[in-house]
Amino acid sequence: MVLADSFNPSIATKDWLRDNLIHEEPPVFINTPLVSVFETPEVHLLIDQSRLQLTFKILDSNVMQKWVKLVAYYVELLPHTPYKAVGFNFVWEVIPPTLQSGTVTCYDRCSCGETNWESVFDEYSSEPNVLGRRGEAVIRLGVEPSLDIGNSRITTVNFHYNYQNAERISEAIGGLLDAVSDSRNFVTAIFPENVE
Repeated sequence: MVLADSFNPSIATKDWLRDNLIHEEPPVFINTPLVSVFETPEVHLLIDQSRLQLTFKILDSNVMQKWVKLVAYYVELLPHTPYKAVGFNFVWEVIPPTLQSGTVTCYDRCSCGETNWESVFDEYSSEPNVLGRRGEAVIRLGVEPSLDIGNSRITTVNFHYNYQNAERISEAIGGLLDAVSDSRNFVTAIFPENVE
């Protein structure tokens, strides 16, 4: 997600997106002065006055790499936009290992205290969620129970960069695939069980 004081969603018309970024007809497209929505089987792209949000429907590295380049290019095409920040949000579902009959596994809280966060972050705190700094990224890990699957946990990992110019934001966007891998590693450090 890229945050700005004032994106102009009306720039992202179907023709402009096709000619400058995607070079294909979007199956779903909405463009108004307040919002532009572009949707394919791979992604959902939303642009409103305060954000550009790209949501992946499938986690495929080739698809992600293609769209990361497109979003970075979009940011570069609009260098005078008053950008505020860029961030990545990941959601992982942690499913407990197969339980033997008669046993119960309960995750009262994550094992943050047992994880060697010094090896992960430059600075960190672990209560109530892990909040750390790694390079210029502020990273927050949160854990909550899943309402869908019995004893599973939903773990969120958020990377936040306070970059305010197009070049720095574009560079951060280019690091998305590394952030996917890092976020999975963070979750695995907390819950060594099966991460989906």
